[in-house]
Amino acid sequence: MITLQNSLLNMIAISNAYILFVGLLYLLIRIFMNNMEIKQSHIYKLWQLFPLGFIFLYVFSLYKSSLISPVSLPLMSLNNITAMSGNYDNNVQWLSISLSVWAIIAIYFLTTLLLKYIKLKGVLENNSIAINKNVFQTNMIVSPIAFGVFKPVVYLPQNIKYNKTQKSLLINHEIIHCQRYDPLFRLLYKILVGIFWFNPVIYLLNKNLKIDQELSCDEKVIGVTKKKAEYSKLLLQLNLSSCFDKNPSELYCSSTSKLKERIMLIKNFKAQEHSIRNKILLPLVMLIASGGLIITTNVLAEMKTEKAAVATAPMVPEPPKSTIVPSVTKNTAIAPVVSKNLGEIKIIPIKRVAPLYPRKAAMNKVTGFVVVDLEIMTDGSVDNVRVVESDPKEVFDIQAINSVEQYKFAPISQVVTIRQRVNFKLD
Repeated sequence: MITLQNSLLNMIAISNAYILFVGLLYLLIRIFMNNMEIKQSHIYKLWQLFPLGFIFLYVFSLYKSSLISPVSLPLMSLNNITAMSGNYDNNVQWLSISLSVWAIIAIYFLTTLLLKYIKLKGVLENNSIAINKNVFQTNMIVSPIAFGVFKPVVYLPQNIKYNKTQKSLLINHEIIHCQRYDPLFRLLYKILVGIFWFNPVIYLLNKNLKIDQELSCDEKVIGVTKKKAEYSKLLLQLNLSSCFDKNPSELYCSSTSKLKERIMLIKNFKAQEHSIRNKILLPLVMLIASGGLIITTNVLAEMKTEKAAVATAPMVPEPPKSTIVPSVTKNTAIAPVVSKNLGEIKIIPIKRVAPLYPRKAAMNKVTGFVVVDLEIMTDGSVDNVRVVESDPKEVFDIQAINSVEQYKFAPISQVVTIRQRVNFKLD
């Protein structure tokens, strides 16, 4: 259970680091591309590239982990348990609470998103009529939208009248969304927001994704129709109706999204298809973006693999006989691996927890041992664990104490003190 929690926490951590570093890099590249007046359709490609980094990250992690043999860390002591190493928090309670809080909030976000999507899908499908292939009309919306994940379609409102030119411009805009599967990307980014709700960068990415989706569609519609003035007037008209739109915009692409920003930027649209900037700067910028993505995912995969290499430790078969450490403390008994009579008291181990091998010690190939005294309470729990001897001094003490404190024995009639030696050795 602890290993599963650590693995999950580790995966969240490296994914969060990817969002932080690659996300900030992409936001900076986006600002640069806008300042250089590179086409909006090219800028939007950044957001299509970003989710692929998660696939690269997990593939690199799995591939690199498969190339590394596990490091065996047996404890050659009375409690013959495999030691686990890694830079993890020894406080299991803290780990469980942290993961629980993250999971509760993430599940709430994702469940709410799923229910909204199912509800909106049912409302649109049951209250619309087809007017063209992949174009429907409904009275359940106040502005045109592109909706659907794998088969997106266009929905037009019934209660707003458009002339033939306006209707054509709106349909062209939403059809572009459908052809590029923009609703899928928008929903995917919203899912990332739900999973990584604690990372402010993902909110910035989600916000800028919506802007770039709409601007790139505007640019393409104006480039094809050559009707910049009519299109700007149409957006102004849509701006009046958008205030009545109460549906969650993360579930679809709407012509009314970010209208003010779009109206201000449309006047700057130029015919840039053969621009020197687009021919020279675009490949360079996309190379930097792709390189940053690959380098970051590779570095993060290396970090995960490094931890996995140190942390992986297979179980070692229990020897037929255990070496008993001689007692040097008065009235102190020795803890055997199997049950043993101490006068009339029978010591029966029930639970033994593997200690964590300190990462720094494992990386530097440091070995040693810790001898501790522990009291077995009448209920079988362990108390008053104290170090009697250790070599090297204080290197493995904390890990040994934390491990022994989690031991559990069968209930006994009186408190007994026993001695335990924990050896930390590398194969």
